[in-house]
Amino acid sequence: MAGGWLSGACYLTLALLSLAFGLRAALTPSPWQTGTIVIYAGYVGVAAESVIIDTDHWRHTFLLLGLLWGLIGATRAHALRLRNEAYSSEIRR
Repeated sequence: MAGGWLSGACYLTLALLSLAFGLRAALTPSPWQTGTIVIYAGYVGVAAESVIIDTDHWRHTFLLLGLLWGLIGATRAHALRLRNEAYSSEIRR
């Protein structure tokens, strides 16, 4: 809340979206799924601790967020590529 109510609401939104999209990425099969699960589990711990302690100034929180969102993007791109390959192979038949 160092930035006011708007900043606090944005931080809460970021945390909730990270938990939701991170869970989906952790459950989606990909070559880096194991790493995604590890990063997601670490972020869940930090997010749970955020209920008790203010964590918006912890550097490792933002490191975990950056890693998690990078893996979310990579997983979505991988799933989309697999879907497009399956679609194009169906068209060729």
